[in-house]
Amino acid sequence: MFPEKCRDAARIYLKGGYSVIPVTWDKVPHPYLLASAQGMLKQLPWFHQGSYKLVYTGSFKLEPFYQAPQAHLFDKLFPAENIDILWLSGSRGNFEVVRVRGYGVAICAIPKSYSILDFDLKGMPATLDVVGLAEEVAARLNTFTVASPHRGIHVYMRLSSLGNDEQRGWRIGGAELKFKGYCVAPPTKCFCEKCRPLRKGWTAINYMPVKQLPMADPKFVMSLVYSLLDKFSST
Repeated sequence: MFPEKCRDAARIYLKGGYSVIPVTWDKVPHPYLLASAQGMLKQLPWFHQGSYKLVYTGSFKLEPFYQAPQAHLFDKLFPAENIDILWLSGSRGNFEVVRVRGYGVAICAIPKSYSILDFDLKGMPATLDVVGLAEEVAARLNTFTVASPHRGIHVYMRLSSLGNDEQRGWRIGGAELKFKGYCVAPPTKCFCEKCRPLRKGWTAINYMPVKQLPMADPKFVMSLVYSLLDKFSST
């Protein structure tokens, strides 16, 4: 069974060849947990040396995480003594987030190693069984697939070709190929108004290490997902 704590999952991802980063409640790279940790923050390769605020400013240098897993930074990124509590004040949408307990993890795509096809299916019927759809895709492709709590799925793969489109990454409708980017990963919980009471989050479907990911054409995967929508939508 996949672990329920993000720190345990992050260790598994790193051992499996993935590159991970900590994320906040609103899915941005986590600047860190406590002000006392800022000295350690400055040791991280992606931390902007001139930024000392515990807010996301867009100044993170994520390039190292798009190149290779940073296993030696595990304890700095996911400190055991602080990992369970995150104090935040802020708002998103129409709800306030104050003193939220939790900590998220995201997986970064690494060019020439693996990519993530990120589907946003919010425009599909409200009755769409996203978990069932993700399970079917994972079974047909035999690859690591994730069901998101917001009617989306992430499909991990190695690319069968590296054309210009794949090198840049692209978005077609509700599907985005993340060639350099990241997706929130299981078992991160969502803190939105609907998900938080139910403790819903991102769910791992058919997890596997990077070396076991199959070669796939992302446009084929995209067509497969959309061809299965009717099967997993009830009227």
